[in-house]
Amino acid sequence: MGNFAKKINYNITLYQQELENQITRIESGELNSFVNTGGLKVRGVEWSFNAKLTNDLLLYWNGSALDPEVMIGASDSEKHNEDNQPLFVPKFNSLIGAEYNVFNKFKVNMALRTISGIPYSATPYDNPTYKEASTSFVDLTIRSKKFWDKLEVSFNALNLLDNTEGVPAYGEHAGNTHGTIQPEGLRFYLKTRFTLPD
Repeated sequence: MGNFAKKINYNITLYQQELENQITRIESGELNSFVNTGGLKVRGVEWSFNAKLTNDLLLYWNGSALDPEVMIGASDSEKHNEDNQPLFVPKFNSLIGAEYNVFNKFKVNMALRTISGIPYSATPYDNPTYKEASTSFVDLTIRSKKFWDKLEVSFNALNLLDNTEGVPAYGEHAGNTHGTIQPEGLRFYLKTRFTLPD
């Protein structure tokens, strides 16, 4: 963790993790079962950067990159693709955005969420065809300052551009096509938060 010229803060973490027994849920007919897929090795990096360009404007970027590999012990094709990568585990996640303080009355935040390098099977597991997918979403949040030091109001618009591209996933929600789910469309939220006195 550090800072540069008191304007840019950053944090970078490198890690490697090895598991001897990775438990994975797989499809077995109409039922789900849990199997020991053997070892899993994950190398990765996580980062966060933010830069306050002015007293009112903040830019930020948070993300992670993974290099997961299924080790010896997982021979069934449904547990990993040809490159020994576990399915539905994205290689790259990113959240990049900007926040602007408007007249010290409310803050406007616009962010781009990106997920890429998601390995999945595009066909049923008895005859798998492996592919990778990527997708992104734009979110908008408007948050008020605290009124009377107690009440805060926020408005959220998720998936602002109404991205309907299928996202690889697993489980009971993967009902549209095999191995994918359809993201929710444009959603609006109005939230309030009241801080109780000490």
